[in-house]
Amino acid sequence: MNLSLIQNVAWLGSAALAGYLGWYLFDFKQHQFERLSVQPNSIFEAALTNVVRPDPIDTADFDFPIVELLYHQMNWTGKPKPKVVEAAVEGPVTVERPKISVASLLDVLFIRSANFDSAQSLALVSYTDQGLKRKAKDGMAQLNIGDHLPEPHQAIFVKKILGKGVLFGFEVAEGEDPREPELLSTPELDSGIVIVEAGPDGALAPTVESLFGPGLNAPAYNPLETIQTGPDRFLVGTDDAKQFRDNFASIIANTDHRQHRDPNTRQPDGIELTKVPGGSIAAKHGAKEGDIIKSVNGHAVTTTQEAIKYAQNNAEKYSTWEILVENQGVERTVYYEVPEE
Repeated sequence: MNLSLIQNVAWLGSAALAGYLGWYLFDFKQHQFERLSVQPNSIFEAALTNVVRPDPIDTADFDFPIVELLYHQMNWTGKPKPKVVEAAVEGPVTVERPKISVASLLDVLFIRSANFDSAQSLALVSYTDQGLKRKAKDGMAQLNIGDHLPEPHQAIFVKKILGKGVLFGFEVAEGEDPREPELLSTPELDSGIVIVEAGPDGALAPTVESLFGPGLNAPAYNPLETIQTGPDRFLVGTDDAKQFRDNFASIIANTDHRQHRDPNTRQPDGIELTKVPGGSIAAKHGAKEGDIIKSVNGHAVTTTQEAIKYAQNNAEKYSTWEILVENQGVERTVYYEVPEE
């Protein structure tokens, strides 16, 4: 057998083998597709039938407070949160205000101490504190007994006005310790001028006095002429007092006056001064045109004769005379302090 024959036989065998393999593969794929397309549901049902299902889980309902207690009110360790212990507070908490000296706020420049009427006492002060300066005209203020300093120092008030100085008191809040009063005096003068007290018997020389009680009485010096010590208040001089006692009728006669009648009842109700000459003793003692003298020390008067008689009969009884006066419907009381002999 020659070589060419062997090659032809080998080629034919290879071709046959390749054709058989191709037909086999085609037939295998064809039958597999038919099986999937014909019985798809049975395949999936068989797959699902073979699945092992777990047993059902038992459940229970829980109240929210229990869940909150077990989870929300516990930290990640599973332990309860530590309780916050609040510090116990015993009684009201008060903040003590800083104690400020009055001497650091103001200077006392002038004092008028009227021991016969404390309402007439006054003190002139100059504020050194910048905040108080802005609240007062020219940085100065006139203080009377009972007056308080402006804010923020309104707790400081004038307790007494004495011949030797101004005694300041302090209002304290509840729970604070009380403060001792603070005394501020006027600056010392090198010229020999002294500040005196105005008393019912005239100007008094300086005396040594206690802060909380009456001082020693000094010999009185009585001025000769009347001085005005305040609104509608007069300290009658010794000479003027003598004229009133001896010449009261002539003093009344030097002023034009008439009996006044109530416009509604037409009944006499006082003595009307229709004219008061300037410079007269009546004008010097505060009398004004249009004044209607209604009463003297509470005793109603309607005529000059009645007023003169009442004054003469009670001259030794009173050292202070209160004259009720009406002018244009407004009443005022004029006070006269008469010195003793």
